[in-house]
Amino acid sequence: IVLIREGRDLGIGERFGVIALGLYLPLVVGVTLGGIPIGGYGDVPVGWAWANLIPFATISQQLVDGLTSGMRQFTGNLLLLVPLGFLLPIASPRFRQFRKTLVMAVMVSFGIEILQLTISAVVGFPYRVFDVDDLILNTAGAALGWAGWRATLGWLYETPDQAPYSDYR
Repeated sequence: IVLIREGRDLGIGERFGVIALGLYLPLVVGVTLGGIPIGGYGDVPVGWAWANLIPFATISQQLVDGLTSGMRQFTGNLLLLVPLGFLLPIASPRFRQFRKTLVMAVMVSFGIEILQLTISAVVGFPYRVFDVDDLILNTAGAALGWAGWRATLGWLYETPDQAPYSDYR
């Protein structure tokens, strides 16, 4: 909708990016917010069990756990927003700058974490925990996606007067 409101025609690449984002984002919602339990699992008072605000606390534990569920969680959080980082610069010229894509990734990831915390508060127990490490891994994944876009398709979008990799600013 934002791209349409810019008042310009979308090229074929941008149309592909918008359609791909339209298909991808509902999957992200399903993965991150799905499985909302009906009925409680007992009373867990609102408190620190509902959130991890210490950077790298969960990540370090997941790395120690190895190839168990902790590593799957680590990998899943890292890969979750890789497509976002790759598709945003295709869908809109404004996201061809690294920092703008990164800001959007932080906003999307933070939105997911806030929604998980809100849903937990509504159902009365922490079915999903707000975790600052999820923000870190999701954002790193989006950065990897942007780097993948830059390495594979970024050269298509350069104009002759642009210096290579000038959009790292």
